[in-house]
Amino acid sequence: MARIIDLQRGQLLRLEAARGARVQVLYGAVWLTEPRRLEDVFAASGDEVVLGHGGRVLLEAQGFARVIVPASPRAAGRADGARS
Repeated sequence: MARIIDLQRGQLLRLEAARGARVQVLYGAVWLTEPRRLEDVFAASGDEVVLGHGGRVLLEAQGFARVIVPASPRAAGRADGARS
């Protein structure tokens, strides 16, 4: 199960995600980093990022952005715009 989240410019989202989970950018652009990934990722509308290691993932909106992220009972942060 996944959730759609709206992020405002500069807003951060922290979540716990499993290896192989997917983050999809529906609108806008985000910066994404995860543990043990050598380079950060900049993803824009239509991009999908497959998490190679999982663990704590951090996203930052580069303007208004709408993303689909894996639902996680251990989410470390939640954006105000979270929708189910």
